[in-house]
Amino acid sequence: MRTFALLAVILFSGLWPVAALWAFELNPKEVSAAVENGELVVRRLSDGQEVERLKVSKVSKGDRFFHWTEAKNQSRWVAQGYLDRGEMDFLSTPSGTKQVYGPGFYVSTDPLDSKSYGPKGVYADAPQDFYLLEASLRNVPDAAMKGTHEVLKSAGVMGNRATDTWRVFFDEYAVSSLKPTDANAIMDTLYRSNTALDSRRLEALLEISPLKPHPLLAKHFPAVQKTLLGAALNPEEETQLYDQLFNGGKNRLREELIPYLPAEKVQRYRLTKALDAKNEIQALITLDQDLGGLQFDPRIREASPAFADILEGKELSPAARKKLWSDLTRGNLITQLNAKVETPALRRLSEEFRPELQEFFREAKTRGELADSALVAKARQ
Repeated sequence: MRTFALLAVILFSGLWPVAALWAFELNPKEVSAAVENGELVVRRLSDGQEVERLKVSKVSKGDRFFHWTEAKNQSRWVAQGYLDRGEMDFLSTPSGTKQVYGPGFYVSTDPLDSKSYGPKGVYADAPQDFYLLEASLRNVPDAAMKGTHEVLKSAGVMGNRATDTWRVFFDEYAVSSLKPTDANAIMDTLYRSNTALDSRRLEALLEISPLKPHPLLAKHFPAVQKTLLGAALNPEEETQLYDQLFNGGKNRLREELIPYLPAEKVQRYRLTKALDAKNEIQALITLDQDLGGLQFDPRIREASPAFADILEGKELSPAARKKLWSDLTRGNLITQLNAKVETPALRRLSEEFRPELQEFFREAKTRGELADSALVAKARQ
């Protein structure tokens, strides 16, 4: 029987050489193994003769590894606090082509590069020093995998390298303490490894858990850090942050930071942008909904005297009323308004234009169109 035959094929991922691909098997009845000077030395049991040396690397106590999975798996693992032997044995059993780098529990030193594999994460800190085989085990014959793992584990080798960041563990002790991944755990890891926090990573963090002040944020997003701490921003920081939050569609960072931002500054910034829009009345009413109610500002009267009268509760002149209704019906603004958001200005508009809005709804219903909106719903009451 062939105990092991080496096929050293170096794979490449970008510029990084992925671990060598070895076609071998280690039979615990025929060989033993031990790590000596950074290599796994394999010897025959019959005569102690060295038959092969395989490259290994060291994992140090406290090194952190991440795994992304389904919510049910995360809940189970966090509840028990570890991955038990039975589950590790199951995962370490060959089961087909999905195990690209060999069977086992897949983890990554990068907190986010495997996030596509599930919405929930767990992480484990290495409980002690151990070793990784610098090779993929996917070409080990299925029947020989269990024995090969046994020999490797006897030498303190608990897994193998898959790529620059991915590892495959086949010893449950390597992940004997699993914790739920949150934004803080990820930032700790990035900070310790001196990895930059860019906008893409920040957005990914916001999908996981609320942000908390952290040295990593202070380094790469100082305005965000100051906002979370309630510290004052200088004019340049304020402009940059508000540009990031309010230019374009809604984003998670905006939702996260809105509670920390002074309402009057948010309105002042967003009102300036709204007044630059081609359709000012549409921009003003949309902003009124987004903010849950606009506070009066002299610039609003300059842009739309009629809408300013609505905000201040003043009576509209016939000409102003006609102009405002024309503005409301232009570009289907009425139907675009969110029916779930009601502000004082929208209530006043619904009351002011009740007859017109009811007729608008009847005509839309006759045409078989959906015409419910914040204004229409209020006028129909």
